[in-house]
Amino acid sequence: MRLPASLRFLIPVLIGAFLVFQVQPLLARRILAWFGGGSSVWTACLLFFQAALLLGYLYAHLVIRYLKPRTLLVVHGSLLLVSLVFLPLAPAESWKPAPGDDPVLRILLLLTCTAGLPYVLVSSTSPILQALYARSKPGASPWRLFALSNTGSLLGLLSYPVLIEPRLALDGQALWWSGLYVCYAIGTLFALIPGSGGAVESAVEGLEAVAEKPRTLAWIGLPALASVMLLAGTNYLTTNVPPTPFLWILPLTAYLLSFILTFDSDWWYRPWVFAWLLGAALLVLAACVRRAELTFEVWILAPAITLGVFVISMWCHGELVRLRPGPARLTRFYLMIAAGGALGGLLVSVVAPAVLPGSAEFPIGLALVALTALAMNYGKNIVRDAAHALVAAIVISVGFAYVQDFVGNSVTTARSFYGALRVTESREGGSRVRTLVHGLIAHGTQVLEPVSEHMKATSYYAYGSGVWRALERSKGLSGRRVG
Repeated sequence: MRLPASLRFLIPVLIGAFLVFQVQPLLARRILAWFGGGSSVWTACLLFFQAALLLGYLYAHLVIRYLKPRTLLVVHGSLLLVSLVFLPLAPAESWKPAPGDDPVLRILLLLTCTAGLPYVLVSSTSPILQALYARSKPGASPWRLFALSNTGSLLGLLSYPVLIEPRLALDGQALWWSGLYVCYAIGTLFALIPGSGGAVESAVEGLEAVAEKPRTLAWIGLPALASVMLLAGTNYLTTNVPPTPFLWILPLTAYLLSFILTFDSDWWYRPWVFAWLLGAALLVLAACVRRAELTFEVWILAPAITLGVFVISMWCHGELVRLRPGPARLTRFYLMIAAGGALGGLLVSVVAPAVLPGSAEFPIGLALVALTALAMNYGKNIVRDAAHALVAAIVISVGFAYVQDFVGNSVTTARSFYGALRVTESREGGSRVRTLVHGLIAHGTQVLEPVSEHMKATSYYAYGSGVWRALERSKGLSGRRVG
């Protein structure tokens, strides 16, 4: 039975998008314990996938711009065949880090050698087939294919923790993904065959002549802001609560959902509604930054950050859709979106740990969003202008206070791939104590004054604690060694 032309595009787009977001938790889950089990493993993986997505969109832009349909079929088909060599996606044990290795670099190299080519090709599917769909059906909007692509991505992301991970061992997950990838490759080749209801032999005359001025800065800047808030929010959430992988998926789900809604229809994004929601979200997230005083629990912090990321992403992507070009510039538009996403990932995963204290990228990101919203909406409504200016002032002051608290009240600070640590001194009654803190959690305390209590066991090891009880019970047992 002959499939309708639209389904020939739709099926590989959906399968490809599903694969894109199945492989992310699959590989992150596989290497999580190798690199310490923290949320930084997840953000480093996201950096790779954002960079690979950028390469996929660049590849799509070039082949659509310079290759004829028959040449495209040969080139893309050949690369798909070569990519089968990478299957199944299972990194070798030799990739485990050795002492002294740079974890981020090691993760990027591991993922490149394990899944680089397949992921780049899968990432390129949506823009390639959308461009060909626009050519084969002049006047038809390709944007819903992008929304459907993100629906497939969301299904891939959510089905992993619910259906795949509980039922399949890691090797079984790799085989499942690889089998679906082969099906995707066949469907993509079928859609690319000229004259099959897929790609047409020549581009529609005049598409490339559409005189639309590209708004490159906004196309890069808005996705970069959304990406920064996704990763910074995830880092902040998992710094102060147990590093549960499911929590990492919540902000990413909100981020993906914003893509689906904004690119599906203009009905979902109402600028004046989200202008006010954005201000409310920024204030709530600023309160989360001050949770040391407000004592937020995880059941408050997790939904607050997830909803905050959703509202910010809806605003960023909604404004992005309002600036979208005609179909002739579709692949360039997606290339800029991917560049913005990769830039945000680079800033949070690589630059921030090197130059910023604590989780300062989170309040700094909030301030950047507030200032961007103020700049983009200034002059449209005097009441809204005043409200945005007030929100921006509050968020910036919270950011300054966060940095001052982290650095100014610390004896010393240090930050690496595994987190941010600080040592503080304080007075507790008549004693002066020094405390090691990660996020908002104290991991050890030493009494400095009076000197007579200098060697006194504290925190986890204090009199009556679980560790103290275990040591007391073990007294006199043979082979007792305590480090």
